[in-house]
Amino acid sequence: METTNKGSRSPLDPHVSKVSLLDVDMNVSKVFAMARKRPITVFRYRSPYAVIVSHDTWVCTTKPSAIVPLRSPLVPLNDAIEHAQQTQAWSFGLTAVFPRLLLEPATIARALMLQVLYSIPTEATLHDQLTFNRAFRWFVGLHGETPVWDSGPFVQDLRTLLEDDRAVELLLELLQRAMPVITSPESDFKLNIALARAWALRHPRLDKRVPSQASHDGRLFLMPHPGPSVA
Repeated sequence: METTNKGSRSPLDPHVSKVSLLDVDMNVSKVFAMARKRPITVFRYRSPYAVIVSHDTWVCTTKPSAIVPLRSPLVPLNDAIEHAQQTQAWSFGLTAVFPRLLLEPATIARALMLQVLYSIPTEATLHDQLTFNRAFRWFVGLHGETPVWDSGPFVQDLRTLLEDDRAVELLLELLQRAMPVITSPESDFKLNIALARAWALRHPRLDKRVPSQASHDGRLFLMPHPGPSVA
């Protein structure tokens, strides 16, 4: 039986754009140098396995579909809440808190949704995730080379929004609206229901509407009331 001698392999052509996983294993530095000039597709068992691109190419990508795959649960989640965040009810509900925020209310609300949906333990960790997680950045509206906001103002806005009972109410209604996406078998969410309920329990106007468990109609965060919604 013929054996393969790694040392006898031909030198890697510096002009190719496709390499094998073994090529990467044997020529890591060379492959990375090639990737600074053009994307390099890595094949495993003759099938595409990964693509190596330079940092400059990565951060300059502007097409959302190139950053966030269509199969990502954040895509249908965005579709589920985008219209609601553009309604008059949403804007009116944030009238009181808006002047006290440094960033857009919709951006802060989306960041808080990520914290609940992925069980991110602290505000600092959430800020770190928005520094390098391209899907998270896209979801909150950061594209391309746009730097993440400074930690101080960002954390301040998170806390300011959560201090407003109407803002919390709207945020939890958004989460409830998105439950079909959140509970989909294809999603990778790790929903922290206790954290979302804790936000409501801080406010006397909302605490009695927080269910101890899911209600008969599947509401996890707040029981319904006769007032206006974000629909």
